[in-house]
Amino acid sequence: METAVPGTDMAARLAADAGAAMAQEISTALGGGPLAAAYLSYLDARYAGKNVVGTPNARTISFATAYQATDPARACFFKALLQLATTVGVGSPSANTVELVVGPTSAVASGTGDVADRFRQDINLTLISLQLTAENAVQALVPAGHYFAVRRTSGTGITILSASDRALG
Repeated sequence: METAVPGTDMAARLAADAGAAMAQEISTALGGGPLAAAYLSYLDARYAGKNVVGTPNARTISFATAYQATDPARACFFKALLQLATTVGVGSPSANTVELVVGPTSAVASGTGDVADRFRQDINLTLISLQLTAENAVQALVPAGHYFAVRRTSGTGITILSASDRALG
């Protein structure tokens, strides 16, 4: 598997310390490209010689509730695995959206902050009924002291299967 940003010391450490999968998750959360390279360069300078990625901490979370990292004094990489299970009949569309919001206050629970990731599934049938199950992860880097919340913004078919955070730095 390819590391987060090939050719950087941080990418090599992430791959060695937490495995290539974690490095890829961080790169994906940052959207790849220049943002990923800049953040990894910052981490490289700030935490040179240190293990910057902690082990996963399982979290039990609810929708529309603000949380901080397990260690709020440190930045973290947060990830929640979501599942959509819905049955749609003719003429009854299903729209389900969940957002991961990050911000400096607990107001993220009501949507104040930055939408870091989104899972959306809209279904509209015209001839038959359909049962659908889908899974997707929402993930984000959460700065030290900041809050995050997983918010259901439409529908009721999405549930949280699991969640975890990993300390950075």
